[in-house]
Amino acid sequence: IHVSIPIVGDAGAVLADLLEIVEECNFEAWNKTIAGIKSEHLPAYDCSEESKFVNPKYVLSIMSDMVDEDTIITTEVGQNQIWAANYFKTKKPRTFISSGGMGTMGYGLPSAVGAKIGRPESKVITISGDGSFQMSMQELGTIKQYKLGVKIIIFNNSRLGMVRELQKVKYCSRYSQVYMEDNPDFVQLVGAYGFRGERINNNSEVKGALERMLSDDEPYLIECVVDPEERTL
Repeated sequence: IHVSIPIVGDAGAVLADLLEIVEECNFEAWNKTIAGIKSEHLPAYDCSEESKFVNPKYVLSIMSDMVDEDTIITTEVGQNQIWAANYFKTKKPRTFISSGGMGTMGYGLPSAVGAKIGRPESKVITISGDGSFQMSMQELGTIKQYKLGVKIIIFNNSRLGMVRELQKVKYCSRYSQVYMEDNPDFVQLVGAYGFRGERINNNSEVKGALERMLSDDEPYLIECVVDPEERTL
């Protein structure tokens, strides 16, 4: 292990001496143990084609196998973000863009715009919830103006899903300000900008919709109707 440490007084001298006796560790056995635990406790989710809703975990797992390593994923904030982090298999550094702990709803679409401008040769897909998408959906105008082939997936459970889940788990299902049954028709919304889109209602429609979305470099929206009770983990 090669580490550069500025030498400051006696403490610096001690650290320098410690570096002389530090040996590089072999983590192969530990990594194997972790891999075994992950394999044994893989999270289960509904991937049945007879499902009554679209399972977002299934969508992200399938999409992982369909896109190349240069595909860039951006996320909004909420359940969609956690699903994407856990079920999309990132293949390359700097291809998964999320606001992390800052928790900024509305982050996903504009960050996808920036990613597509910066990497026009890559597919760029933003993962959204129905609530967070509406925080910055005016960026559809930017996508139209600059002819950016941004792909959009909306997990629509007609809820502010993460807030509702926390209210259910932590506050005995005392729900407040989390219902969104009067959402707009997202497919018609992108259609007003001249973009293609479709709504899917169960897992059997997932693969076909993803194939259509990924077939070119034009803007495309897939609205997935998700069970309001679907949890993050």
